[in-house]
Amino acid sequence: IGDRIGYTIRVKNSGEEPATNVVLTDSIPEFTSYIANSVTTSKGSIVSTSPVLRVDIGTVAPNSSEIVTITYEVDVIADVDSVVNQGLLTSAETPDEPTDDPDTPVDDDPTVTVDMAPPNFNGTADVTLRDDLTDTNKDEKLSTGDRIVYTLSIRNSGEEPATSVSLSNVIPVNTGYVNNSVTTSKGTVVSTSPVLQVDIGTVSPRGNEIVVITYEVEVTADIDSVINQGVLVSTDTPDEPTDDPDTPIDNDPTVTRLILEPPDIRVSQQAITSRIDTVNGRSDDFADEAETYTIILTIENIGETTALDIVVRDVYPDSVIASNINPGAVIADSDSIVWNIDSLAPLASEQLQFDVTIPDIMPFGLNLLPNQAYATAENEDPDKLDNNTSIDTVFNYVEETAVLLPQIEAIPATIDVADSIVVRVNVPQNTVTWDLWVYRADNTILEGFGDDYISTAQIQPDTWSEVDERYRPLRLLTEAEEEPVVFEIRTVDIRGRDASAQATVTVTSSDYLVLDRNAFRPDIEDPMEIRFKLSSRRPAQLDVYDVVGRHILKLAEDVFDGGWNTYSWDGLITGRGQKIGSGVYIVTLRAGSFKAWKKFIIIR
Repeated sequence: IGDRIGYTIRVKNSGEEPATNVVLTDSIPEFTSYIANSVTTSKGSIVSTSPVLRVDIGTVAPNSSEIVTITYEVDVIADVDSVVNQGLLTSAETPDEPTDDPDTPVDDDPTVTVDMAPPNFNGTADVTLRDDLTDTNKDEKLSTGDRIVYTLSIRNSGEEPATSVSLSNVIPVNTGYVNNSVTTSKGTVVSTSPVLQVDIGTVSPRGNEIVVITYEVEVTADIDSVINQGVLVSTDTPDEPTDDPDTPIDNDPTVTRLILEPPDIRVSQQAITSRIDTVNGRSDDFADEAETYTIILTIENIGETTALDIVVRDVYPDSVIASNINPGAVIADSDSIVWNIDSLAPLASEQLQFDVTIPDIMPFGLNLLPNQAYATAENEDPDKLDNNTSIDTVFNYVEETAVLLPQIEAIPATIDVADSIVVRVNVPQNTVTWDLWVYRADNTILEGFGDDYISTAQIQPDTWSEVDERYRPLRLLTEAEEEPVVFEIRTVDIRGRDASAQATVTVTSSDYLVLDRNAFRPDIEDPMEIRFKLSSRRPAQLDVYDVVGRHILKLAEDVFDGGWNTYSWDGLITGRGQKIGSGVYIVTLRAGSFKAWKKFIIIR
């Protein structure tokens, strides 16, 4: 009884045409009485006030361009739980429209006024006491010199203001208040030690105001825990103890223990190379062929306790060679390095480093050289290994170059069979091996030419050198009257790429007949050699005649190679050993249109 309620009614037309003959009626709610002269309206005329409020508004403009506001007050005349009120709007163009409570999600519902709750500090988060411990001497236990910062948070979750609010908090046992450490967002600090007393005053309702008080204490003994609890009092509420918001128990004291995070190993790495290139806005480390660069690993313990028995393993790129490992590793093999670190204090770090050398020869294009480092401690939480691995990639780029070609000369360009050919070569830079091949007219290949020279000579790149072995063809190998001999130099460079060059010599032959002696003593000398040269491969016949032209013997009739051919004759004229007598004889050669003869003497 005696409470007052002020009502505000707002009317607008959201259509696109004016509304005419608009009237608002509102029965004065049950359990209330209209307060005389309290009604106001921004438009229209007040026809009546009680028991029914009636306002003739008239016309309301469209498109919500006009808002009509009507207000009035009532007195509550009975002790009730709630007052219910709803008005009605009518017009010439629209259906009747009841008023709506805008503070609820239900459309066209009455406005219900309920009794307001008193001040309250008993909500879950109304009076809390948090702690923040600093392990000052890093001994990983709660001991003398450690500090605790307390934060008290106060709010009123009731619907009425709380007055004469005061917070008292006895400084915990085994601690001492740190001078000048207390702060409050509202009120006056009355005392600090042995009891912290803060007179806050009035605290607004509905949690709209939060008062924060902080202060710091220093631990004065080596102990397991510190217990702290304050009390909030006001004229409108029961005494309320502080609550530890980090536990599920209501109104429990705040117990401070040193609960340290386990060790947490973090691995990072850096490559120090000859250059950093920026590609597509990203900077990357690049290293060249044969370059030696340094990899630095940083092992950190970002946890709150000492890490024990740390094992660090680095897997470096397959193609590189590791060296200058510092500090010395427990294991170092062809692709990895392993270090052991006995312990690592909280927030401490240790650096490991080594060099890697890129091979002299790398494939053309972009080559990736990833390095992966991994570390873990024996006492590390196995669920927190997400930062224990570091992968960093160094890039190597080799631009493809043209194969350098060797050179070869064969001199002279044209020779007669049995003449010598001089071969000269010029080997390019970066040649690893080279060889000489000779391609002959009968499709055979002589791969061994110049091998002795190749195996012993130390020729200078890009310099002409003469092969000390001479090539001397003794015959033609086909029926052609001249044949090519192709000399080829074949090289393999440092990247395994083949290259070659050729030089061609034309070999010819004339027709010719010659005896190795003019006088022949068959009984005491080796057989006489009859040598003849043909300009091409063709049939030929050798015969022996005496000086008067009588045919003595057909020595040979066959197809002979172009170039030099040799027939050995023992001086016999029959297969049964019949000897030819002493005298002057003639050897004749007939090969196609070519005819030749030579005279000789047999002496017995």
